[in-house]
Amino acid sequence: MINTTTPQAYLIADVGTGNVRTAVVSTTGEILSLHREDVRYERDSDYPDSIAFDPKQLWQQIKGLVMRVLAEAGPVQITAITATSQREGIVVLDNEGSPIIGMSNHDNRGREWESMVAAKDLVCTLTGRFPTALFSA
Repeated sequence: MINTTTPQAYLIADVGTGNVRTAVVSTTGEILSLHREDVRYERDSDYPDSIAFDPKQLWQQIKGLVMRVLAEAGPVQITAITATSQREGIVVLDNEGSPIIGMSNHDNRGREWESMVAAKDLVCTLTGRFPTALFSA
């Protein structure tokens, strides 16, 4: 049930290529609080052009930023939450569903094997995408 005496607002989380941001915005569009931090990337020396993030660490960043914006926004009732993310960024999970590694949209660790895929048309037919250095499969 929506409380009509407490101002209503939206909680927004955005993980971009360079930043992770959270905000609380009133239903009329006023930014009540906004905070950002750089995404912490790691390079893997075993894979040229790799750039990855630790999904658990990123989740802690998001949770910390959410706590900051909620505290700063003051008393509001969050009526909706929305999230956006970087283009084609992925998180690889283990057999138990726990995150292993996160790869950003500019992780090109597959570049040196890209030319080895013989059935590019078949891959595209099955997945809707041609295999490139950014192709997560």
